[in-house]
Amino acid sequence: MAKIAWLGEPTAHDEGPRQNIWNGITFPRGEEVEVSNEHMIRKASRNPSFSVDGKVYVPDGAQPHPNAGPVQGEQTDYSEMKVAELRALAAERGIDVEGLNKAEIVEKLSA
Repeated sequence: MAKIAWLGEPTAHDEGPRQNIWNGITFPRGEEVEVSNEHMIRKASRNPSFSVDGKVYVPDGAQPHPNAGPVQGEQTDYSEMKVAELRALAAERGIDVEGLNKAEIVEKLSA
């Protein structure tokens, strides 16, 4: 179980929608919602428009979502991880890395 918050639309022009409905669950903008669906948790953890347990994903070279506030989670430094750890992480995310070397696995995980 995790707490997922939808951060809203990253726009300065207007306030945007007040909620987002995803997979039948309503996410009021900026409010945490308890979610037990592991697929949703994985997807949200790699989506810069959501926070998962207070952590916000920030892609390499990007700025955090304007509604994120202070970014609590750092992006994972895959280069510091062992190949076995990278393979386990890829399997957890449903990414096929069979036969790939460390650099190729890192590239797949970073995509």
